[in-house]
Amino acid sequence: MSAETPLMDDLPPTQKLQRASPSSCPTPEQAACRERPSLFPTHVSAPRWSSRLNALVEANQRIDDLPALSPALRAEIDEALAAIQIAKAPCDAAEIGRMLGKLALLYPNAKLSAAEARAQLLAYIDLLIDLPAYALRTGFRLCAQQSRFFPSVAEIREQAIFPKAVESWREFRLKAMASRYDREAR
Repeated sequence: MSAETPLMDDLPPTQKLQRASPSSCPTPEQAACRERPSLFPTHVSAPRWSSRLNALVEANQRIDDLPALSPALRAEIDEALAAIQIAKAPCDAAEIGRMLGKLALLYPNAKLSAAEARAQLLAYIDLLIDLPAYALRTGFRLCAQQSRFFPSVAEIREQAIFPKAVESWREFRLKAMASRYDREAR
């Protein structure tokens, strides 16, 4: 390892975790935007791990070309992998119902009877329940921003694919980094 690359333990505490907060936003407009409540909060609204670990995961390098990991960074990788496993759990029916209700508020022209609305809600829940909550929230947010009409199940699923793919890539990188650390520690 080179002298220019400090281990996570060598960084000052203020640099270990850089969480997104209104005070860390560069402009007042961005700070106001972060303080505003969101209909569909996404999993990417704040970093979930240190800037050092995020930089290593996002680096455009082979795993073997990355600098050596500290034991503290290895422990952080385990925490990040555990958080990803929890986030990958399928969304529950109540959460999908809440998201659909919020989305329906954006499209007030729908003319459905109570029975039709209930049937439509159950069909959406049945067809979306296998997706993780973070991907579904992102899918709903993108549909709300881009659709002129109430989105179909296919449109929501299509918008939810990208966050799921990104998270799978991050999980793969974290596992590869952990494997490399374990291999080098022996």
